[in-house]
Amino acid sequence: MDDKKTILIIVGSLLLLGGITAIALMLSKKNREDKEQEAREKELEEAALKAAADGMKASGNSSHWPYSDQNTSAEPSKTIVRPKFNTEGELSNPMSELKGKTLYAKSKLEGGYGYANARSSSHVDDGGWDYSDNLLKTFRGSTPIGRVVSETNTNNGGYSYRWFKVWFFNSVSTWWGMDSESHGWVRADVVTFK
Repeated sequence: MDDKKTILIIVGSLLLLGGITAIALMLSKKNREDKEQEAREKELEEAALKAAADGMKASGNSSHWPYSDQNTSAEPSKTIVRPKFNTEGELSNPMSELKGKTLYAKSKLEGGYGYANARSSSHVDDGGWDYSDNLLKTFRGSTPIGRVVSETNTNNGGYSYRWFKVWFFNSVSTWWGMDSESHGWVRADVVTFK
């Protein structure tokens, strides 16, 4: 009888230790991903500013560019683009205004759900007979989803839905962390930008 108790205690301890180790690994991965996201965002901003400066110099309009070789602390003037929504509540800005913008879940105050589901394809598949779905991750609140790369329209039940392909700031884990996706699709009626 004592041997069974000892075995159960050892097995239980090993399971507990394994669970604690798994949680610690997930937390360290999250911290690493946050740091990588900050570094990527900084690189993207610097690359965009350099490309804009190079474009201004190439077109001969460098006098309008606030950066000089001596002064790199000034901010460039930017045209403010605000989100526009159609009668169905879909983000309706043209793609030329959206490309490269960071998308966020539309809040309930803005007519959204307060969350946005990122999917592996531009349609909703919540499972069914095969129990597999295309949901990658649910983004809530002010968590950035990713940058807009392209768009498509799909037809479902006679209604056309606008979808945006986004590159995530952090890869999204799938299949219990065995695989990850760097991009996904979000529907235009559940997102906005700032």
